[in-house]
Amino acid sequence: MPRGGARPGAGAKPKGRHNIVDFPAHATSATTPLSPDAVASLHEPPADLPDAQKAIWRVYAPLAIEQRTLALATAPGFRELVEQMALKDDIATRLARFGADGKTGSDRVKLYTRLSQRVDASLARFKLTAFGKPADGSGQKQAQANPWSQVAGQ
Repeated sequence: MPRGGARPGAGAKPKGRHNIVDFPAHATSATTPLSPDAVASLHEPPADLPDAQKAIWRVYAPLAIEQRTLALATAPGFRELVEQMALKDDIATRLARFGADGKTGSDRVKLYTRLSQRVDASLARFKLTAFGKPADGSGQKQAQANPWSQVAGQ
């Protein structure tokens, strides 16, 4: 004897299109080429950054521009990345100087760990971290040697 009744979602499904909306194609900031002046302005860090952060900006900005992830619209996020990296370097210096002993030392280690994870996520957002595969395709699998070649005498 069957139990229960009709279940939510049971029954014949409607046929035809299901509210499919076709959006017009438009150029995004990632595909729109930047003017030479805009690219030049992104190579140089903002004037109000401290010197340590300016040095980090000058190292990573050309790489992010090459990856086409640093644009005028993403510059505030890149600035946040630079600030995180400078803070992480400062905490690493303090850990090296004072060690990880005591309550403040363990707090620094926890902060350093969390900040390192955040920096790595920010680097990934700007495609500045390795994802496990080389870009040139040299990481392709090599042909396996025949394990029976020694038995067959070849």
